[in-house]
Amino acid sequence: EGYEKLGFYDRIVTGDSKKAREAFERSIQLDGFNDEAIAKLADLLREQGYIAEALKLIERALTIAPWNAMHHYTYGRLLVDINRIDEGRDQFRKSLELDPSFSRAYLGEGIVLLKEGKTGEALKELSKANLFEPNLSEIHSFLGIGYYQKQEVKAALEELKKAEECDPLDSTPHQLASAIYNDLYMPVESMGEAKKVLELLPYRKASG
Repeated sequence: EGYEKLGFYDRIVTGDSKKAREAFERSIQLDGFNDEAIAKLADLLREQGYIAEALKLIERALTIAPWNAMHHYTYGRLLVDINRIDEGRDQFRKSLELDPSFSRAYLGEGIVLLKEGKTGEALKELSKANLFEPNLSEIHSFLGIGYYQKQEVKAALEELKKAEECDPLDSTPHQLASAIYNDLYMPVESMGEAKKVLELLPYRKASG
């Protein structure tokens, strides 16, 4: 448990993904049935692009704890990443069956709806996610995407600002804002956001 907590600290607070991975792996070595550490390592590897390895890990975690809503969400995100959309949606729905107030399940459904071009429906699901977990940066980033798809630029940029406030080490809001300003032919603002992305590179969840 100590190594698992250390991994969480390194990942979330310091942004050091290499140390986080080592801590999660050490925790799993000490207890092969630590489904939380297994799932957190799977989520970290998903963000780093190691999808096949992450899938094996999250399936292992679900074998140990099939009642865990977060595990189903992580599995769903991985399935969506490889375009197994319907299977991913099924996992989000299983999360909601286990916990109707689970914000990440609404986030996952919102992401799927954005992929399907159903922006209005996506914003409804993302707003539900935000209601349950208003301080999660990723929710605000996807709300920003949704509003921009609806050509509501001001609302999009406001959501990206909220995302930045929720997690100052998350470069995603700045990447999205840079792209929006570039589309709007606002090069100074676009370059300013791009500079922030570069400044945050040491904190990104690198594949280290």
